[in-house]
Amino acid sequence: MPSRSLPFALGAVVSLVVCGGAVLSGLLAGPAPVASMPVHCDADLPTLQAGQSLRVLVWNLQFAGTTKHQFFYDDGEAVHVPPGDVTWALDEIAKVIAEVDPDIMLLQEIDRGSDRTGRVEQLAELTSRLKTRCYTAAPYHQVFYVPTPAHDHLGRVDLNLAVFSKVQLGAATRHQLALLDEPLWRQLFNLRRAALVVEVPVAGGPDLTLIDTHLSAFSHGDGTLARQVGQVRGLALGEADAGKAVLLAGDFNLLVPGDDPARLPEWDQALYSDAENPIEALYQDLQPAVPLDRLRSDPERYYTYAPFGQGRTDRTIDHVFTAGPVRVDRLQVRHDRLDISDHQPIIVDITLGSTSGAP
Repeated sequence: MPSRSLPFALGAVVSLVVCGGAVLSGLLAGPAPVASMPVHCDADLPTLQAGQSLRVLVWNLQFAGTTKHQFFYDDGEAVHVPPGDVTWALDEIAKVIAEVDPDIMLLQEIDRGSDRTGRVEQLAELTSRLKTRCYTAAPYHQVFYVPTPAHDHLGRVDLNLAVFSKVQLGAATRHQLALLDEPLWRQLFNLRRAALVVEVPVAGGPDLTLIDTHLSAFSHGDGTLARQVGQVRGLALGEADAGKAVLLAGDFNLLVPGDDPARLPEWDQALYSDAENPIEALYQDLQPAVPLDRLRSDPERYYTYAPFGQGRTDRTIDHVFTAGPVRVDRLQVRHDRLDISDHQPIIVDITLGSTSGAP
C-alpha cells in the first residue's frame, strides 16, 4: 500500500524548489538595470542659476566603518563594526561636511540597515545630522544575506551611492554597470556596481548632470573595469552631447594613467592588473578636474586612498571629470582625517557655463 506521506513529501519538495527558485531569481534580478530612484527635496529650495559657482564634495565614506579595523577584503579579519564606532564615524563625517560646507555631495559606500554596521540607516542618520533637505540614493550591493566570509558572515547588506544637495534636484536614475566575470553563484551575492545619474535644473542656462559612481575592486584584469568605464563614459558623453554640463566623480578603483602599480606593496599590485589602464579613456575623452601633467608632477597632493595601517595616502583612485559648459576652479584633497575612511574627501569648486580655467 503506498505511503500517504509520499504525496505530501513530494509536494513539500516541489514547494521548496519553487520558493528557492523565486528567492534565487530575486537575488539574480536585483534592482532593474535602469531604474528611477526617488528624490526627496523640499519645495522651497533654490534652483541653480546660469553662471553660478558652487562647491561639490566627493567622498567614499567606507560605510562609516572607520579605519580602526582591518576588514576581511583588505587581508584582515574584521567584518562587523561595533555600534559605537559607527556612531562616532557618522558624527565625524558630519563635522567634516559642515567644515567644507558643500552645495552638493556625491557620496559612496553608505550602509542602509546592513548587519555589518549594526543595522543603522546611515542615509537617514546623515540627513538628520546635516539637516539635508534634498537627497537621492541608489543601491549597489543589496542582498538579504551574504554567507561569507566563512568565519563571520556579512549577513544583510544594503550599500548605496547618494547625492545630497542644497539646491533643487531633478530626476535620478540608477544605471547598473557590468558585473565581475565570475561564477553565477558569486554574482548572486556580490556587488552590482552602478552609476547614479542626477539631473540638476539650471535657470537661464544648460542643466547640470551629476554622475556618482563606484567601480569594481578585485577584478584582477578580467575586463570588467574597461566595460564599466565604457558605460560611465557613454553616460557622460551622452549628456554632454545633449548640451548639458556634466560632473562625473567617485571611486573608480583605478590609478592615474602612467602610475606604475609596481611601486605599491605587492599585495596591492594585483588590484591594478589590467593590461592597459581603462581610465585612460576618461582622461582622453572628458576633462579631468586636475590636468594629467599636474597629477604626475605633484602626485602626493592629489592622493585619495590610504591603505590600512599605513597612516598616509599613497595613490589616487578617486577621480573627477567634467564635460560641457562647466569649469573647475579648484580641487583639493583633504588629508587630515585618515581616521574616518580609507578614502579622503575631495573638494571641487566649479562654475557653470564655462569650460576654461584650471584648478
